[in-house]
Amino acid sequence: MKSSLTFVVLFLTSFAFSQELFWSAETEVASGYGNLRPRIALTSNNVPIIVWGGGTGAQPVYVSRLNGGAFSTPIAVSPSGINPYTANWTGPDIAAKGDSVWVIYDAELNSGFDVYNVTSTDAGVSFSDTVNISGYSGLNRFASIGSNVNGDIAASYMAHDANWTNPRYVVSNSADAGTTWQTPINASEALSGAEVCDCCPSEIILNGSNQALLFRDNNANLRDMWASFSADGGATFPIGGDVDDAEWVLNACPSSGAHGAFINNSFYMVWMTGASGASKAMITTVDKSNAISTTNWGMPGVQQGSQNYPRIAGEGNTIGVVYQEYISGSPGYECYFAYTFDGDSKLDSIALLNEQPLASQTNPDVVFADGVFHFVYQNGYTGGVTYRTAIVGSVGINEVNKTISIFPNPAVNEITLDGVSNSRIQLLNQLGEVLLSKKVYNDKESIDCSQFATGTYFVQVIQNNQLLQSKKVVIIR
Repeated sequence: MKSSLTFVVLFLTSFAFSQELFWSAETEVASGYGNLRPRIALTSNNVPIIVWGGGTGAQPVYVSRLNGGAFSTPIAVSPSGINPYTANWTGPDIAAKGDSVWVIYDAELNSGFDVYNVTSTDAGVSFSDTVNISGYSGLNRFASIGSNVNGDIAASYMAHDANWTNPRYVVSNSADAGTTWQTPINASEALSGAEVCDCCPSEIILNGSNQALLFRDNNANLRDMWASFSADGGATFPIGGDVDDAEWVLNACPSSGAHGAFINNSFYMVWMTGASGASKAMITTVDKSNAISTTNWGMPGVQQGSQNYPRIAGEGNTIGVVYQEYISGSPGYECYFAYTFDGDSKLDSIALLNEQPLASQTNPDVVFADGVFHFVYQNGYTGGVTYRTAIVGSVGINEVNKTISIFPNPAVNEITLDGVSNSRIQLLNQLGEVLLSKKVYNDKESIDCSQFATGTYFVQVIQNNQLLQSKKVVIIR
């Protein structure tokens, strides 16, 4: 006789339940299409869509999306005659909101060194014609794109005058979802008073009317990271400053930029510095009102070896950073994930992101939504792009006298939830795909799971865009 286990959670003010990560197996996004510097975004129902560079020269920029447990055949979004500029340290970028997806990339010198955008309105199934968004004459490269919950988008890229002089970072906004782009504004030069590091990519991050431009400066070879902030939707960037206390002086270009995220009322920024010798991935919080940072913390190191290319995502007190680190005695680099569930910027917990350390695994990226971390990275063993997820389970909230029950577990034909009035409930597979999602108004609701195969799934309860509960359940046949 099968036993029924009832999982009851009692929420009390300022009480948090233990949390853990449930990892999916690795899923191959694509093999045989190159794998340079993949980037990931989430479309409707948190469906991941991934962009990467196919290689150098005429190799195109590719896009693939998850559909029914497998990724679609990659489609080329860069047209013939434009050679995208891609490498391990730079390449295309992607942003998404609902079914709208934007991909940005720049072209090599023989293609004019312009910046291009393509747009999808069907969650990445098809894309528009290419739009040249470059607003400066001269040479433009290292493009980044960001979006917010309203579907506003902005792009940043490095502009030069003739002969590669006067490098600076500019920001351009689009008021019509990528059809046309506004005249770019200089968002770096007036603040730092120096040139930017001329081969270090920037990043543009959006949150409502707030925008953050992140870039590495070059003040007489001082290669510190800077943050520049706008509170008027990117019309002006009046606030900025040096947020990096490492003071890295280097007579060369490190070819490594920064990444950041608005999480709750804070802005978190991650980057790499080599000031202490070996390259180290760092994190800091930055006050967007004055661009003053708190103490810079280093990522946990397995061997304290060379770390690079950190990326950050999170929500509430859940924060995660991915990065690569060189491990001696292994085939090369491995990808790691440092995380916390209590908002601590030290991120003391660490996990190996790639399952099989058979060759260098590099350039990881991460996004987070509804309790699920979605990862992608460059797989040196298969020569392709690899995806996996980590789902946060047993999530607590700060709410008075709120009781949620999820039973039975294991389940056969039906899962019952009690205490879920005026919520959205979802059933996810281990890849983070939403198999079922519905708004419920009654206190008790059931999920029909008779059509799902034996395996591990996750039931989520979401209210007011906040994840109330995420519970691992087993369905058996």
